[in-house]
Amino acid sequence: MKYVLNPGKTPRIYPGFTPDTAEKVLRFHEGIEGYSPTPLVPLPCMADRLGIGALYVKDESYRFGLGAFKALGSLYAMEMLGDADTFVTATDGNHGRGVAWAAGRLGKKAVVLMPAGSSEERLGAIRREGAEAYMTELNYDDTVREAARLAEVNGWRLIQDTTAEGNGDAALYIMQGYLTMVSEALSSMDRPPTHVFLQAGVGSMAGAAAAYLQNVFYPSPPVIVVAEACAADCYLRTVSASDGRIHSAKGDLSTIMAGLACGEPSLIALPILTGSADCFISLTDADDIRGIRALRYPEGNDPVILSGESGAAGFSALLSAAESADEKLKDLLGLDGDSSVLVFSTEGITDRESWEKIVS
Repeated sequence: MKYVLNPGKTPRIYPGFTPDTAEKVLRFHEGIEGYSPTPLVPLPCMADRLGIGALYVKDESYRFGLGAFKALGSLYAMEMLGDADTFVTATDGNHGRGVAWAAGRLGKKAVVLMPAGSSEERLGAIRREGAEAYMTELNYDDTVREAARLAEVNGWRLIQDTTAEGNGDAALYIMQGYLTMVSEALSSMDRPPTHVFLQAGVGSMAGAAAAYLQNVFYPSPPVIVVAEACAADCYLRTVSASDGRIHSAKGDLSTIMAGLACGEPSLIALPILTGSADCFISLTDADDIRGIRALRYPEGNDPVILSGESGAAGFSALLSAAESADEKLKDLLGLDGDSSVLVFSTEGITDRESWEKIVS
């Protein structure tokens, strides 16, 4: 595990992610058949192990029966865009399945591209939702560019959870769709969180959550920690360099955290996270495996949480920080017996063969 503290954090209000926006988005989702809030799971025994006051995991494996939170963004974006017959996107799995499912709900067509080396199980799940889906020979970021090219050539609507040419307002609407997950969590907590751990690929979910938390609790927001896969830790690299430039991750971006294997940050999320996060943590696959297994085989009487490789990353970052040999990190973050920590398990088991190898 590597980490960097963020000297650029400055509490501020972020338009577009206000409580009023979250309320509007929630009302929309409540009107979708099959909607129900996902559970917020307390883990008191794990909290005792980590020396913190309370720990809550928002378990998104129950969302719309799809195993992940992504449909929240796809549904809301399609509703707001409204004028396209065919949507095209790039995905490592969950976003594409969410787009395919939402398109089917709204009578639209979806075309989904996946980067080289993606899970065949995730590809099959997308096709079963009715989408045309196939794997490219490109990494994630180049697959996003290919989806944008196809949108331009065919007159389709690009619906991507990161900024890309031709994406327009779709990335913002997708991020706003994620606010439902955060507002549900806050409304279920006994007291406001002191710390929130958020995993980031391109940063759309983390950016939306961080902006909303800043707005709700301004001028004293909780400590926000962003977790990335070390093969694709573009935020940590950018903050570490502190030179005003974006430092992307290159190459095949190989990691078990497929949903975080994104080497280029969203240009909407980037200023939010570099302005609001206190710390960025870069996880190895081994760090993440510890987190997945700790949720699968819980402490004491804590309930089992079946969290996927990307889904567990926020918790894995908490576990790594709280149990790090670097006591300075725990002290700097202020993790202690008064801490109330919120993490999001953003996916369940989306590649069973891979997941079972991890927990066996």
